[in-house]
This record gives sequence, structure tokens and C-alpha cells, in this order.
Amino acid sequence: MGELDPFATETYAYDLPPALIAQTPAPAREGARLLSLSRDGELRHLGFSELPQVLRTGDLLVANDTRVMRARFLANRRGGGAAQVLLLHPGA
Repeated sequence: MGELDPFATETYAYDLPPALIAQTPAPAREGARLLSLSRDGELRHLGFSELPQVLRTGDLLVANDTRVMRARFLANRRGGGAAQVLLLHPGA
């Protein structure tokens, strides 16, 4: 695996089949899945409960506690017909 540019959007492009995107939280939070990429490039599918075994001394763990804004919604136009709205920036 070559050196990745963390500022290039291509670095974060990957195929993700829609069937693998969680639509609801896991019934038991400890049952949530975890995707692990080791320093040598090994990709592993783990359970979140296995996180302590993956972390090493000196690793940085960042928690993302932001809320997800519903940015895409469907609407009906006054003159008839359907519309899909995608909000790209927060309102002022």
C-alpha cells in the first residue's frame, strides 16, 4: 500500500454496497460491527467489542459525536411532479 494523501478526496473513495450500510443501530451496541485496517494493509471485519484487542499503546482514538443532518428529502411540486432536494450547506 503506497503513501496516501489525507487531504485528497480520492483517498476516501471506496465501494460500499447499499446492503452493508446500517439503517438502524445494532440492537445490542456491543454487537455493532467494526472494520479494521492494520498498518500492513490487512482488512478485517470485527465486532466493536474487539476494539480493545486492536488498539495499541500510543494509538489515537477519535470519537465522532456529531449528529447527522437529514440532507436529502423528497417533495411534491405545486404544479405536480416529484422533486428531490439535497442540502449541501447549513442555512444561515
